[in-house]
Amino acid sequence: MYIDPNTGGQIFQLLAVIFAALSGIVLVFSSKIRMFWSRLKRRFRESGSENITEIDNVDASQNPDD
Repeated sequence: MYIDPNTGGQIFQLLAVIFAALSGIVLVFSSKIRMFWSRLKRRFRESGSENITEIDNVDASQNPDD
């Protein structure tokens, strides 16, 4: 099978365009992406602290002597 010598250049140009487009998208939506990640982290933090409080409440109700 014969591969044209310019095929590598065409593939590189295609990958460069895809990389530039993705970089542009990330740049334009960077604040929304950051906001999404901060909300996600906050949601996990809040759900984790609620689980800890629920466990503490269950332990306190089972051991009233403490």
